[in-house]
Amino acid sequence: MAYLSTGGSMSAHQRELVRGVLAKAAGRRVEIVLAADRDEAGQKLMQEVARLAPEGTRLFSQEPSYGKDWNEQLQEHDRRRSREREREQEKVKQRSRGMDRY
Repeated sequence: MAYLSTGGSMSAHQRELVRGVLAKAAGRRVEIVLAADRDEAGQKLMQEVARLAPEGTRLFSQEPSYGKDWNEQLQEHDRRRSREREREQEKVKQRSRGMDRY
């Protein structure tokens, strides 16, 4: 597994590095997942990476389901999990109070 981050756009040097990684990956017949922001800049970046990939490279793209970028999605996921845990804890407290009456 490899992870590359471009910081939103690529310099000429980064393009060459990405081109090299894509060529190696294509030779090994692995799948490459492009995970970019869910905005116009993210779309452009994914298109640029796709143009750099050799013919036959197995590219897939993935965007966050909600939020502008992956960080926002992770933060929202964490908030949702916290709310779920709080609800579960409240249910346990309510059951406990109910059991104390009997």
